[in-house]
Amino acid sequence: MLDFVLESIKLVLIMTAELIYPPYDTVLGEGPVWDHRIDTLFWIDITRGRVHAYNPETKFNRTFEIGQYVGAVVPRTRKGLVMALHHGFATLDLITGKVKFILDPEEDKPNNRFNDGKCDPAGRFWAGTTEISHKNITGSLYCLNERHQYRRCLGNVHISNGLCWSGDHTKMYFIDTPTCRVQSYDFDVETGKISNPGVVAVFDPSDGLPDGMCIDENDNLWIAFWDGKSVRCYDSKTGKLLERIELNALKATSCAFGGENLDTLYITSAATKGLEGDDGGGLFMVKPGVNGRKADFFRG
Repeated sequence: MLDFVLESIKLVLIMTAELIYPPYDTVLGEGPVWDHRIDTLFWIDITRGRVHAYNPETKFNRTFEIGQYVGAVVPRTRKGLVMALHHGFATLDLITGKVKFILDPEEDKPNNRFNDGKCDPAGRFWAGTTEISHKNITGSLYCLNERHQYRRCLGNVHISNGLCWSGDHTKMYFIDTPTCRVQSYDFDVETGKISNPGVVAVFDPSDGLPDGMCIDENDNLWIAFWDGKSVRCYDSKTGKLLERIELNALKATSCAFGGENLDTLYITSAATKGLEGDDGGGLFMVKPGVNGRKADFFRG
């Protein structure tokens, strides 16, 4: 379904996403990432501690029970996945389902958990934390390298969320949800260091809170809005709204490009108690008319 509206003196394309995997018992669907090597979408249910592997061709969704909160997963260049959990970093063997612990940078903060993460173009795994209750600002953003050494890159983070990098690898974009903005940083791909913070866009919280994020081949940012029932596309240089994807789920959580041509946007969502007819917790898809980029995998 297509429609157009005039917003901020700019024509904005509006599309509707299709539900492709019903909610069932998913509570907090999140963290989609496409593995082009096996044509599989990995996504998670944070609070149920589950990792899903969805095959769009067969519609089969395989589930791995992790046993604790799962904040993010990313494929490894070798077999399996790397995960950011309630209690630190770990790997998952997709054949045996075995979880192998790496390290926990926040052993002293048992009330924190990891919430979102992605790999940078050099294959380092970035993931951030949040307090489980979200009441206090106790989170940080960490970077785990291929030797399983970590750095704390940002502090005073409330709810660490969307991450992505520009096509030329010189910019990193980051969302701390309650700030209602997208932050940009100069990025050194060789060292993984970030500097020179700036603001790309600021949002009205009454229209939803920015959550997970991905980037397309044109360096435009696609952002899922919690309580906003949508994913919206913004120009990463001007912050202008370009496109809006609506879905039948109040709490959109994240998005990722996938499919054979990377022209399909997959969208995760969270369940909303007491909201009749809402497909929250389901997995959605739409072809927005633009291609994404291949996800970067963890080299460790």
